[in-house]
Amino acid sequence: MFKELRNKFLILNLVIISIMMLVSFVSIYLITYNNVRRDINMEMSRLLDFNRKINIGPRGRNINGSPSNTGISQDFSLGPSISFTLITDNSNNIVNSASAFDMADGFYEYAKEKALTSKKGSGSFEFQNTRWEFLVSPSPEGSYYRIIFLDVTNRYNDLSNLIYTFTLVGLITLVVIYFISRFFSNKAIEPIKEAFDKQKQFIADASHELKTPLAVINTNADALLLNSEDTISNQSKWIYYIKSEILLSRAIVPKLNRS
Repeated sequence: MFKELRNKFLILNLVIISIMMLVSFVSIYLITYNNVRRDINMEMSRLLDFNRKINIGPRGRNINGSPSNTGISQDFSLGPSISFTLITDNSNNIVNSASAFDMADGFYEYAKEKALTSKKGSGSFEFQNTRWEFLVSPSPEGSYYRIIFLDVTNRYNDLSNLIYTFTLVGLITLVVIYFISRFFSNKAIEPIKEAFDKQKQFIADASHELKTPLAVINTNADALLLNSEDTISNQSKWIYYIKSEILLSRAIVPKLNRS
């Protein structure tokens, strides 16, 4: 019974702590995720504004030849991120590119297709274990499209590592809390178990101590019934025997209480 009571206490304790940890971890993750998304959006906006300021448009040589490099610097981002810009005409042909790093022409085409097939004008895609965010911005006159690409692999890897860390910390914490809760639950149940054991012992002692007086009283009562036609004075000894056993039983109860 006490083992079952302890197990119920442990389960209830672990469930409550698990819910609290889950709510805390989810809240931290959501806050971190929103901060990452805000930083990405801010950096994409800054890259787009920078491209507009230096007026990157459909000029220079085609990317299929030798792509022009406008010298976009890492100083214009919020961190050490890789980014590049593609300019496409209305026929979805790349007419210019700008990047601080050398990119393969095949990757430019792949990135362009991913961006232009998106109906939202923004989104993300994965390429060779890297993750890219893009933002499509049409020119004011609608003659070409400016597409900003930003490598966000490290930022999403940080989010994945955060999930793994939360999972590992949560499991270790639950194991530690289980053993701590088990120790204190045993301590908390000990007084209850001790009182229950004393109660059982009292009942057993009382039953044993009162068994003999009750047997004597029962025997004397049978003797009175066998001589029911006799006078009370002649049968008074049996009555005195019964009374003495009752007095003895009264003396036994305080003795059991003190024990």
